[in-house]
Amino acid sequence: MKRLIGKVCVFVTGLTVFMGAFPVSGLYADAASASELSISQNGIDFICEKEGFSATCYYDSSQSSIGYGTRCGDYAHSSGQHSITEEEASAEMEKAINNYCIPNVRRQTDGIDMNQNQFDALVSFTYNTGGGTSMIKNSPLVKYLQGTMTEDEARSAYANYIVTSGGRVLTGLINRRKSEADLFFSDTDSVSDDSSADSSYESTDTEKISLGKYKVATKDDPLSMRKAPTTSSDILAYIPKGTTLEVYEISEGWANVSWNGSEGYCSMAYLKSADENITSQYVVATKNDPLSMRQAPDTSSSILTCIPRGTTVEVSEINNGWAKVSWNGSEGYCSMAYLKSADEETVSEYIIATKDDPLNMRKSPDTSSSILTRIPKGTTVEVSEINNGWANVSWNGFKGYCSMTYLEKAE
Repeated sequence: MKRLIGKVCVFVTGLTVFMGAFPVSGLYADAASASELSISQNGIDFICEKEGFSATCYYDSSQSSIGYGTRCGDYAHSSGQHSITEEEASAEMEKAINNYCIPNVRRQTDGIDMNQNQFDALVSFTYNTGGGTSMIKNSPLVKYLQGTMTEDEARSAYANYIVTSGGRVLTGLINRRKSEADLFFSDTDSVSDDSSADSSYESTDTEKISLGKYKVATKDDPLSMRKAPTTSSDILAYIPKGTTLEVYEISEGWANVSWNGSEGYCSMAYLKSADENITSQYVVATKNDPLSMRQAPDTSSSILTCIPRGTTVEVSEINNGWAKVSWNGSEGYCSMAYLKSADEETVSEYIIATKDDPLNMRKSPDTSSSILTRIPKGTTVEVSEINNGWANVSWNGFKGYCSMTYLEKAE
């Protein structure tokens, strides 16, 4: 369950969750036993974002997976053999969370109190790893809850806890552990019984005058929208990098913003005026096929062009899961489900996925170019750049180009 494309999940119908997109004030501050808790919508969105959605199956180092990282069939098989809709994938994820993730967390943390964020982080860890016989109980996060580790000690140890697959340490798993720790340790300070600190910021105005549009300009991570202009206030939502927001007021480094039906506060350190025409680079992260650029942000809109997997594109705006993209002289819209920030990594590991024969490494990105070496099927190689369907590859002292048609992401 290590597929990472960076998608925000839709609400999973039928799954027992705390209602609402994100927690209300005080929910995360109140400790309860795991038996009293269930996953929140924030926890579901978190897992969906980390897993990413794949409409077709793929081999995941130890199993064939599909959708939001759930098992596809009883035996490992070829990638792309089966397909699934997002609705079906959500149902499969729901079963996995209810059938083994939540019961496993409850069983291994029996008698330990925690808050909602902490429970959600442990469910995410279990969804990713299975939880093992005592994997949750022995995790640094649970040791923190037991009082045998400080936060710094737990964060440090957790960054390297269960981060291997197929005998190799994976950067994607290290990043996931860091994100889970951030979720686990976010907003754990107790909220005073006097809620006037937060409520004083709730507007009673029926209309607000906009100061203008701003874009989220974080480096990689989404931006937290908080209930009040303070870092200790509850997080209402996580806003993706590049998203355009309506800003109503700016005071002492905080902006009163509106986004996706919610209103709250974001730090001005990570907001830039939309008039500055900020663009970010993203990479097409489809499994195999090219990505459709559409005329409008809708799957029923006409396709303007298809962008090859691995291509770097310019993104000027992100709204409701769609990115406004410029590439090769065209401008249109692509689904954020298949785009990842170009800043995420400079070198990636890929596996040679030819049917039988070795893969040719060529001197230049052209089938007529001379062959430098042949790389055996199943070999892991380092890819530093992808353009127009060709990967710049390093292997066994050689550096050249291989067709992306026969490469699969190792993570």
